[in-house]
Amino acid sequence: MAEEIFEALIEKPINGPREIPPGRTPLGPTGPEEVDNLPQPTPEEEQQVDMMLGELKDFIWDEGYNSIVKKLKKGQDKLPEVIGEIAGRMVNKEVKAADEGEGENAIV
Repeated sequence: MAEEIFEALIEKPINGPREIPPGRTPLGPTGPEEVDNLPQPTPEEEQQVDMMLGELKDFIWDEGYNSIVKKLKKGQDKLPEVIGEIAGRMVNKEVKAADEGEGENAIV
């Protein structure tokens, strides 16, 4: 079921790079290279993220599988949006549950 949906994503043709119109040049990097100024997560934060991702993966491949496949099939004509909505909803509910100390809920 889900394999067919993901195969459809893979089968989309990939367009090559666009040709540069005459008289134009490709834009190169402008300014200094970006530097990663984000703070590094603490071990506790890494553990929280790993735990949340583990719960999401368990849900996706266990009790939520049929629900997710059904939603993906229903929205085949706009898969990126459907996948984004499902993922956003799952993460949002998981974060709320973690804030409330409940753990995994019905995510989808």
